[in-house]
Amino acid sequence: MRATGLLLLAVVPLPLAAQSSQFGVRGFGLPGRELSARALGTGGGFALFDGESSRNPASIAAIPAFTASFAGMQNWRTSENPAGEATVKTNRFPQVFVGGRLGRSNVWLAGSISNYTDRDFRLATQDTIDLRGEPVAVFDTVGSTGGLNDLRLAAAWGLGPRLTVGAAIHAVTGSNRMTIRRGFSDTLYQPVQESAELEYGTFGLSAGLWAKPLVNVAVALSARLDGSTDIQVDSIGASLAEVGLPATVSGGALWTASRRLTVGGQVTWRGWSRADEGFEDLGGTGAGNTLELAGGLEFYRNPERPLRFPFRAGLHWTQLPFPLEPGGDPAEFGIAVGTGTRFAAERGGIDLALERVWRSEGSDYSEQAWLLTIGISVRP
Repeated sequence: MRATGLLLLAVVPLPLAAQSSQFGVRGFGLPGRELSARALGTGGGFALFDGESSRNPASIAAIPAFTASFAGMQNWRTSENPAGEATVKTNRFPQVFVGGRLGRSNVWLAGSISNYTDRDFRLATQDTIDLRGEPVAVFDTVGSTGGLNDLRLAAAWGLGPRLTVGAAIHAVTGSNRMTIRRGFSDTLYQPVQESAELEYGTFGLSAGLWAKPLVNVAVALSARLDGSTDIQVDSIGASLAEVGLPATVSGGALWTASRRLTVGGQVTWRGWSRADEGFEDLGGTGAGNTLELAGGLEFYRNPERPLRFPFRAGLHWTQLPFPLEPGGDPAEFGIAVGTGTRFAAERGGIDLALERVWRSEGSDYSEQAWLLTIGISVRP
């Protein structure tokens, strides 16, 4: 089974059968974005300032009252590679948040669960092998469900009207339930199947700040360091490998251009090369550091009630850490629009974000997707 685990981790790109994303096949999968629906509607440009996102622990001080929220994402994706084209539809819940201010103090506490990586896929191929001197067609499928989740407990302290700092502890946990199946065109041979569950777990720490050097300008910084995770194979109860998770550094700015318009942007660097050696030792294509750029705006129809149907828009570009082929440089570009409103005396809220995303690696691998995120929040 150890050999099976190695194959499942280092699986080569095969023709598509049905899958969540072909860019989630390698390494730990497709990275999540740990953002609320509001932040996604700005392309991620407001990520470091949005209290219901998990990018900057200091941002929870932006929450005016105790809040519970969750986001659901519907995904329509078309993927292409040298073997052909496939269209799939998936849904998931990438962000859950609860937190708020402690009484009238200058302290805020929050907990959240975010999608760290997504590794859902199913790949298929067909070949002919020689059995007892006769050619027999075989049909192979490799599949995975699961990924990594980020459980965060954060605190923020207001040190004055223009400075807030925050810190958080993270538990990164998850699993991949993986299968390999071979079927034969000759009914004399019975299909064979192997399965394994790969389990992960480690801890991380993050810190951040939010400052207002000018009345209409805010800046934010955050840094995070995650540990290395053992990859455990359930069937043998032993460690398959130890792979490092990235260090992350982010910076951003928010400009209140007028009572009706706010503009923001952020840049994030992740040191995914910490995982490179571990995955190469397993026979994979390794991992590379990534850079993310995002910018967006929020336009308020009514400055007196800015949360009643504002117009949001933005874009982002990011590198992806796990190439499909050695030396590949996968990347993602997306544009977004969004809006939202609050109701029931401001106790309930809904936010919507619609994204159009393109991913590619060279000329052989590409996909396009529509992502619809709905965020629901409650302030009891």
